[in-house]
Parts: sequence; structure tokens; C-alpha cells
Amino acid sequence: MPMALSIGEYLSGLQVENGGIRGSPVANYLSTEENIDSYVFFSLLNQVTAEPAYLQIEQDIQNWIKNTYNPDTGVFNRGQIISTDARSGLTTYQPDTGFATDTQALAVIAFGPGGLAAMGIDANALLDMTEQLASVTVDYTLPNGSMVSVTGFDFSDQR
Repeated sequence: MPMALSIGEYLSGLQVENGGIRGSPVANYLSTEENIDSYVFFSLLNQVTAEPAYLQIEQDIQNWIKNTYNPDTGVFNRGQIISTDARSGLTTYQPDTGFATDTQALAVIAFGPGGLAAMGIDANALLDMTEQLASVTVDYTLPNGSMVSVTGFDFSDQR
């Protein structure tokens, strides 16, 4: 338990004002996949400790994740890019609209269909769109020289 509490303290120090957890103390990004991981971690930590601060962090991260869902594309954005204006000191968070297969699958695993529905997201539609965006078919030559088509999934959109 001391290690989990230490990790929780470290991660909570990476939380920014919009609720997300940045990738590291010096990272200029927030990753949806990493925030789903952090959400699950704080959810479990809250269950074990019943500490209100962990519940708040869990809820903040969940809200951040919900806001990375892009209804125009039907999938979660890859995350956000953090920019700070040198003159004004104003920090902005720009959507990173890149596609990542594992982010979509992890969201379904972490929240389940009911949790996604509570966020206004249809899990089946999310998975259908993920399949449309990530499905790849290639021709493969077997050792005997015959050709077969093999369908699988790519992990990202190469951006």
C-alpha cells in the first residue's frame, strides 16, 4: 500500500487545471490512454482508502477523458497538446485528434458500455468506428506460394 500511495501522490502532482494528468513533469501533452490508466488507478485507490481526494481526482480525470471524445469522428482524441504563451503565461490545451486503436479499446475495458453510456458515448458505435478506422487487409504469400488475404488492426493513423 505505501507504494500505491506514493504513486498516487506523484500522479496527483501531474494533474493540470483541466483535470487531466500530464505525461511527465516536463511533458507538453496529455494522453487519453495514459489518463484512462490514471483514472483506473485512482478509482482503485479510492476504493481501498475511501479518501475523498482520490475520488475527486478520479472524477476530474473521468471528466477530462469524456471531453476528449470527438463526436465528429466518433472516437476519442489521442489527447491534448499543452502550450504556454511566453509573454502572457497563458496555458492552452489543443486537441490532438490523432487516432489510436488502443485508446478506444482501453476506454471500453475501463468504463464498460454502461460507463461510456453515462458519458453519452455508445460503446458499440465507438467499436464500430474503431474497426472502420483501424482495419487493415494485406495479401500474404504462404510458404507453399499461395496467396491469402489477412485482416487485422493497425494501432494508429501514422501521425
